[in-house]
Amino acid sequence: MLRWLVSEMVRNASRKGLRSVVEQAAQQVSTPGEVTESAEEPWHCEIAIVVGMGVEAGGVIDLLKDARTTRCAHYVEHAGFLGGRRVVVAVSGTGAEAANQTTEDLIALYRPGWVVAAGFAAALQNDIQRGHFVMPQSVVDQAGRVLAVGFQLDSESSTQMNGLHCGQLLSIDELINSIEEKRRLAEQHGAVACDMETAAVAACCQRCQTRFLSVRIITDGFDERLPESMVTLNRQKSLSGKLGAAAGAIWNRPGTVKDLWKLKQDALQASDRLGRFLTGVIAQLSN
Repeated sequence: MLRWLVSEMVRNASRKGLRSVVEQAAQQVSTPGEVTESAEEPWHCEIAIVVGMGVEAGGVIDLLKDARTTRCAHYVEHAGFLGGRRVVVAVSGTGAEAANQTTEDLIALYRPGWVVAAGFAAALQNDIQRGHFVMPQSVVDQAGRVLAVGFQLDSESSTQMNGLHCGQLLSIDELINSIEEKRRLAEQHGAVACDMETAAVAACCQRCQTRFLSVRIITDGFDERLPESMVTLNRQKSLSGKLGAAAGAIWNRPGTVKDLWKLKQDALQASDRLGRFLTGVIAQLSN
């Protein structure tokens, strides 16, 4: 309850005023005149991982030791140990706005040494294939704003590791399902892959002077197209809209069920690989 109250209130508090906010929240859950002790030691987060969807985060959450889950104001938090480090995995929801809000809350609450934007991405170049990893040296948004990344691999190291790329990552606000559009975006922004949240996380970390890096696994190859039903489903903003789009797709083309099942299985496999890769990366981050 205390964690939830703090995350609700912290958006309206300056970082200097955070201590008083915590004290006020504690008073709200305490009996007047009674000294209370927390059943658990307050969690000290060394590394915060921001992930858009639960399916992207599943692999790393499964690897957490002594994990505990908390539903906060704007995200679902999974805290535990990963690679010997104290980690919080926050599932923010898709899109830049959700990722920005979650990152702000995490930094204000925990002041982590590192924030990691992780999850799935789509390839924008032909030599980047499904299952490859991208650890970008810089991130660019649709407006052309370029943001630096604190943890970088030199090009020689990345070429020696098959399936690992360190070029620029583009963040956009919608799924891209056209090879022509992928090619145009790659040329316009000099990007090797695209996602929907990394630029927002990077920008927030820059404002808050927090070290940042990104790890993405490619789930859509350059020449691959998502089923049209999935693109339509993604465009829906409400739950009812998504359910209606899914029902309509299945009614009009029963084979959609098979498409959805395959996408789910591919996503679960990608999430497991991402979790294992993240464990190795996090173990190497400095304090």
